[in-house]
Amino acid sequence: MSTLFIISGVTGMTGNELARKMIKRGDHVIGFDNFFASSLDTVRDILSEPGFEFYEMARHLSFSKIVSATLCIAGNAARNMWFA
Repeated sequence: MSTLFIISGVTGMTGNELARKMIKRGDHVIGFDNFFASSLDTVRDILSEPGFEFYEMARHLSFSKIVSATLCIAGNAARNMWFA
């Protein structure tokens, strides 16, 4: 039985790598992103995978499926940070 994951920030570096690994092992991934620091190009090659669904975060999201786990990795880590 596959697990359903929802990944925010799926077009980012970590998000798209995580999505690929989950799809490869047979899980289902629903990913969304607002393209703040990435683009759809990073997941274009997996858009047609049967275990992957993508939604642009700017649009209304309504998930009617049962979610097994949620991974929230979206963020703006470098914004307003000081490095010594």
